[in-house]
Amino acid sequence: MKTHKKNGFTLIELLVVIAIIALLLSIVMPAMRRAKFIAKRVVCSSQLKQGVTAFLCYATTVGEGKLPLGAMGGHTLEDYQRGHSWSQLDYIHETSWLPVADYLEDTRTMICMASVPRERLEDPEWTGEPYIPSGSTWNAYWIGYNYHGGHFAQAWPPPINETRISRWISPYKLTDSGALPLLSDKICRSHNRDKTFIGHAASGPLYGEINQKPMDIPGSAGSGGNIGYLDGSVSWKPLDKMKEYHRAKNFGSWTIEPGSTVLTGYW
Repeated sequence: MKTHKKNGFTLIELLVVIAIIALLLSIVMPAMRRAKFIAKRVVCSSQLKQGVTAFLCYATTVGEGKLPLGAMGGHTLEDYQRGHSWSQLDYIHETSWLPVADYLEDTRTMICMASVPRERLEDPEWTGEPYIPSGSTWNAYWIGYNYHGGHFAQAWPPPINETRISRWISPYKLTDSGALPLLSDKICRSHNRDKTFIGHAASGPLYGEINQKPMDIPGSAGSGGNIGYLDGSVSWKPLDKMKEYHRAKNFGSWTIEPGSTVLTGYW
């Protein structure tokens, strides 16, 4: 009696193999995403460390123990020291940035690619370095991170009608507390202008809605940012451990007028 050899898989066997592969992928993929997320955090931490070192070298050698000023906007130093000038943490005045850049082997380390605007990424002439935005009238470089140093107005108090926002102190001298943040990843929102943004989340950069809290964006669980401190250290801080602060201000009253733009950050 002739017997027939089995030359292929049955449909049931094929389905079992596919199910096993799908199960293995469901186990492996989250671990791979997690590893990629951590790798990006480590790269960012290294960049932040180089940036902190550059600012400290500047203060030690050129600044006579003082950090560079933040964005000034055309006012005198005296006006700026009294807080009567525009400050925005992701910008630094070119007269401050250019000397600091001499201490960086590659100034592209001061750009967090996660926070680069899409139009900048698509610009064929951009080399990946800090830049002065087109149309800017205050000659300030956009560096991709929040630079907390040299922004006066004392302790950056919250507006009288914005009690949910925490106070913070801008470091200026090397003798200030080493626990003060000097550079930080951008996690920000505005009340009526820009979309909420998180640079480092498990699935990549996240954009929310205008005036949406970062922790309310789907997928924000487990996100956070690196913070570089005046003592030279850099550490990761989860979003759920961060507080909300002003990251920009104009001179004048801290009262928020109806229709005005409020820019806040998290660190």
